[in-house]
Amino acid sequence: MVWGKTPRPKTAPRPVDSPYLTVDEAAAYCRRSRKTILNHHSLGNVRSMPGTRPPLFRREELDEWVAKRRKRRGK
Repeated sequence: MVWGKTPRPKTAPRPVDSPYLTVDEAAAYCRRSRKTILNHHSLGNVRSMPGTRPPLFRREELDEWVAKRRKRRGK
């Protein structure tokens, strides 16, 4: 057993200055799993920047997507 600092959980969002987020950063930002973001991206619900590989997501579009989901669920 090794004593030391407890590691930060991977789901804890870290501050990012860029308006463009990778899949992992978008998942942490929206508090969803990586798989959920990719599933909604393949369905066309979450758009990414065209021509980027791996996909990059804009914060504004992620905010709209989360707000739309909350409104639909009645929260």
